[in-house]
Amino acid sequence: MRPAWRLGWALWIVAFIALPVPYGGLEHGWVPAFWLAAMAALAGVVALLEGGAIPVQIAAVFALQAALASVALAALVVVVSGLAARVAGAAWARRLCALAAVALLLLTLCPVYRSPISRTAGWTSLGGLWR
Repeated sequence: MRPAWRLGWALWIVAFIALPVPYGGLEHGWVPAFWLAAMAALAGVVALLEGGAIPVQIAAVFALQAALASVALAALVVVVSGLAARVAGAAWARRLCALAAVALLLLTLCPVYRSPISRTAGWTSLGGLWR
């Protein structure tokens, strides 16, 4: 039997891109871990180009939250795919992971994301976060 992490690696990637996670510190909202990583990278570039402590702190806050969310999502995927493999077998576990990935991709069309940084004021779809 494959290890659980190999079974659900694609599911983790989709969850990293699509699953809203809570964040705080600078503001509060629900965004994907990928968005947090992108904001950390953007603040890091600003810190490199302009200097100063504030952009470095902003980058660190976003990077830490992105890393924590990434680890939590990886642990969740390993546990869920491992349980699915034990209960239903490896073939069904792969199908269930694929079904969960499709469900997460469909979730990106729903208004389940919110960030005061984005141009859209309220709850929005994934595309609304990047406007």
